[in-house]
Amino acid sequence: AISLTSPSIFLMLVNVSVGINGITTQMYYWSAMISNVCHKCPQKSSVIVVGTHVDKVKKNYLTALGEDIKKLGKDIFKGHIFEEFIALNAFKCRKADLNSFLSLLNELNIKVGQRSPPISLTNHLMYAFLIEKVPSDKEVISLSYLMSLLETEEPRVLPTQTSEIISFLTTLSEKGFIVFLHTDNDHSWIVLDQGT
Repeated sequence: AISLTSPSIFLMLVNVSVGINGITTQMYYWSAMISNVCHKCPQKSSVIVVGTHVDKVKKNYLTALGEDIKKLGKDIFKGHIFEEFIALNAFKCRKADLNSFLSLLNELNIKVGQRSPPISLTNHLMYAFLIEKVPSDKEVISLSYLMSLLETEEPRVLPTQTSEIISFLTTLSEKGFIVFLHTDNDHSWIVLDQGT
């Protein structure tokens, strides 16, 4: 999922057997897509280029190609943070290679989390309200059901305007606390993890 308020981590797969010209074209294409989709995000997203089809090229070619891709990545993804190029053989993936890749993802997840803006007190209150006031047997609720719960809550500390509630639910969804399936009409849904 692409977050519009927080930075993301993009894994870009490139077929290393197509050569540097084909890879460059792919990288420019995906750079433009990422920039178009994330242009409103105040923080830069991270990009990892993962080389596939490594079994189709010689090791010394792959090493040189990897250096070229790293240089290209820094030039092409200027609006974002180019993190690394990693070559993975999907058919014979060594445990050390996979562990290195997963370690990099873990480190990036922490870094991206630190670059993300913290969620507001109102978001915390909205999440607490969802967990405390929605019956535990309900995993999915409608936006209109949540609105009715909020309107009966005393004292009123949470907003009751639809646009504000949608904004808070979107943030909670982007942060992974809930899943908010929003539509333009009144058929929006909120999926809660109530430990079931």
